[in-house]
Amino acid sequence: MTKKTYPALYTTSVKGTNFHHSGIYPTLYFKILPDEQRYQNDLDYREYMDFISNEPYDAITHKFLLSIPTKITNDKQAFLLFKTNVDIQTVKQFCIAMLDEINYFTGTNHKADYYMTETILLEIGKTPSIFKSSKIGEKLTKTNLVSVNKIILEGNSNNNDNGILTSFETYLYMKNQNKNEEQDNDEEIVVW
Repeated sequence: MTKKTYPALYTTSVKGTNFHHSGIYPTLYFKILPDEQRYQNDLDYREYMDFISNEPYDAITHKFLLSIPTKITNDKQAFLLFKTNVDIQTVKQFCIAMLDEINYFTGTNHKADYYMTETILLEIGKTPSIFKSSKIGEKLTKTNLVSVNKIILEGNSNNNDNGILTSFETYLYMKNQNKNEEQDNDEEIVVW
């Protein structure tokens, strides 16, 4: 009989969080994929997609506050850990709603990588508990679990603005405001 192992995520410290060392938690990987052709040709679109790349994790954190989601990064890949009673189907539907919103903002259909699993959280330099040491698998970012088991999400046909993410027009407005402020700061001030 083989024991079930969980892929591992590592952190420098769990102090001040609601998570504990050697705990097993539901974990989400979600990444919105830009339209490759438009990403190469449209500078504003490329900057916008880079700008909102972390917003989905913040939106999920605020939406599922009672599940105590926490963003953790291993090998420059972001994951979201949930502490308690998260409804996986509701999280998936919320991710689809974010895709619909980006489709609405950009006028381009997008897809996203979505993967939900359970991972064991380990603190670097700390020995795992005796009961959990046999359940530790390979580091999640070093395995092919995400690439093999991910689901490609597509938005629904009801694209609309749900107020979840920064809109494309708002991003362009902020970008123009920053340019105007930089031009104002470049003016030479003469004191008499």
